[in-house]
Amino acid sequence: MAINQGNADIQVGSAATIIVNSPSNAALTFIQATATNVDSASHNLTLYRVSSGGSAGTANIIGADAMVISGGVTAALPIVGQSLIQGQMLEGKADAGSVVNVNVSWLVTS
Repeated sequence: MAINQGNADIQVGSAATIIVNSPSNAALTFIQATATNVDSASHNLTLYRVSSGGSAGTANIIGADAMVISGGVTAALPIVGQSLIQGQMLEGKADAGSVVNVNVSWLVTS
């Protein structure tokens, strides 16, 4: 079994944005996840686990308004230990564009 580590820093928009996707033949498990609000006002972040070829919607929300993040604050996201498999994607959106940055780190096992 091979184990690889990765990370991504993504600024999510007001429409669902892909944060990371898993390989089709492996499992990706989150080991760290934070969101930073770079604005002075509070903003909401919603997270989705989307199947390969699918799109973000109410059926695949894993964090509805997962965080209300105060202005200038970095907050831990409640996805550590969760996994993506078979090409699934983690997507996110904020209630306003260009104000929330998401950082995730993961392990991939295949």
